[in-house]
Amino acid sequence: MRPSIPGKEVKNEPAKDQSPAQGAQAAPGVETNEVKAGYSPAENQQPENVTKPAETQAVAAQAEQSKKEIKAVLQEQNVRGLEDTVKLVEVLGKKIAQKNKLSNTITNLDSFMVTQNDDKDDVAGDSKFQRCELTISDDDGEEFTTKNPFIIAKVVDMVKGLCIEKLAEVEASIVIP
Repeated sequence: MRPSIPGKEVKNEPAKDQSPAQGAQAAPGVETNEVKAGYSPAENQQPENVTKPAETQAVAAQAEQSKKEIKAVLQEQNVRGLEDTVKLVEVLGKKIAQKNKLSNTITNLDSFMVTQNDDKDDVAGDSKFQRCELTISDDDGEEFTTKNPFIIAKVVDMVKGLCIEKLAEVEASIVIP
């Protein structure tokens, strides 16, 4: 029998001539895999959902393959051909022109209303359009004309509201995908 080596007992390490199980039994306060009363061997087994090394490699290969496929698909989507780029620029150009036209219409309506308010400072709200005339005509030459200030005021308010809503929609759609 060999003499005990100093420091081995302090570190709770098994001596060289003892097997790991014997060393673990000899060390006080160290838990072992001994069968104790009320201890079930099934508790010591690994959970069923733990994958085995071969399965882990297969899953990793599938994940890597799917990552490569996803990356390739994303690159295909991100890479635009010249024709697609030209089409996108044309569509965006049309949307920007529509945005500018709506902005101009809103500005014209605002300046028109300011001019009408300046002319009729002392008159009530709807009568500020007293000298105005509203004409709506179609392609067949049919016309609707009115000088009613109430109708003109409502039409101006409605047209301005519609233009503001449409401007917000157009501005939201101007994005580079």
